[in-house]
Amino acid sequence: MSSVPEKMRTLTERERTEAVRAYDRRTPRSRWAHPLLVSAAVPVPMVVTLMARGPELPAVVMAATLIAIWVLNPRWGLAATLSLPVLVVVVGLSFLFWLPDPAVYSPPVDWLPGDPPREKVLQGLTGGLRTTAAGTVAAPLLLMVTWREFTDTVLRYLPVSYRVVDILGLGMRYLRIIGRDLVTVGRMSVLRARGSRVARPRVTVAATVPVLAASMRQGEQLAVAVDGRAFGAYRRRTLHHAIELRPVHWVLPTVIVVAAVAGLLVLG
Repeated sequence: MSSVPEKMRTLTERERTEAVRAYDRRTPRSRWAHPLLVSAAVPVPMVVTLMARGPELPAVVMAATLIAIWVLNPRWGLAATLSLPVLVVVVGLSFLFWLPDPAVYSPPVDWLPGDPPREKVLQGLTGGLRTTAAGTVAAPLLLMVTWREFTDTVLRYLPVSYRVVDILGLGMRYLRIIGRDLVTVGRMSVLRARGSRVARPRVTVAATVPVLAASMRQGEQLAVAVDGRAFGAYRRRTLHHAIELRPVHWVLPTVIVVAAVAGLLVLG
């Protein structure tokens, strides 16, 4: 028996991996969703939604997506419920610039600019509903698995280099940090300009330069840290968050594919 206290003892590689796998088994999202299977099944309802002729199937797909988001994360569900109808209207009205006028006379919609025919407006809104529903089908996938689980699972089951995946993840995180700093700079420029529209661009430019310099310094520190950990020196890296493929993981993609095909046959 080791003389080192249990709380101070460093876990071995095997113990750490077993602990992470035990955590994955206790996590409901890892229990039901496998990143690769769900990613392979999600394009099916997206294509089916785009193939639908009427608004019934896209409406059902969007409702199912909203229900899934509400179940996984109520706060995201509230945000999606408030924003998706607005997105449908905006995308649908943008289609009016490209749709031709109907061959049969249709009463004009007086409260829209240009008085477009009602049939044209309905076609545009249907296209907006179809496009928005197809684009939001993959949203529940973002709540079912984390980025670490997705990347580690991809690296375990697919012949992909971890260098590409990890650099992509670091770049996305780096862009989020820069975007957050730029948003802070924009808010500070509004306060420093004191409502003056003439002074605000000058203040924004003056505050953006230090942010870009700090981002370059952070990038250099990140490069040194990555080199210090011998990134890229080995052919493979340790995968702590990879989700093992189990028979229960086939249930969710099967339900997604069957429901999408059935919806196309019934409502399409």
